[in-house]
Amino acid sequence: QCISFLFPNGTGTEWAVDAYSQKQLPMIMKRLGSAAVRRIEVRTGLNLLDAGAPAYMGGANIYVKNRRTFDAAWAQHGAELEAEAARLASVKPLRLDTVVYGVDTTHHDA
Repeated sequence: QCISFLFPNGTGTEWAVDAYSQKQLPMIMKRLGSAAVRRIEVRTGLNLLDAGAPAYMGGANIYVKNRRTFDAAWAQHGAELEAEAARLASVKPLRLDTVVYGVDTTHHDA
C-alpha cells in the first residue's frame, strides 16, 4: 500500500519541495517509524509528455510496511505532520490511499 500526497499546480501555487524533502520527510519517518513505513519518496517537476502545464507540482509517496502500525502512528502524529506540510505549500495536497502493482525487471525474462 502507498499513501500519496499530490500538490495541485495552478496560478500562484507554491510548494517548497527542498524544505519538504529535507525537513518533512525525516519528521515523517521519526513520527511514524520504520515499523509503519517502508520508504518515502518525493517527486517534483512533473511535466505532461504531450506539452502543457502539469496538473501537479509534485508529490510524496509513503510506502506502508504495516497498515495497522501506520494507522496507529498516523492517528497520534497525523495532525502535526499535516500542519507542518501546510506551512510548506500554498495549496492543500490531494491524499490518495493506493495499492501499488509493478514488475521487477531484474527477474523478468524477455
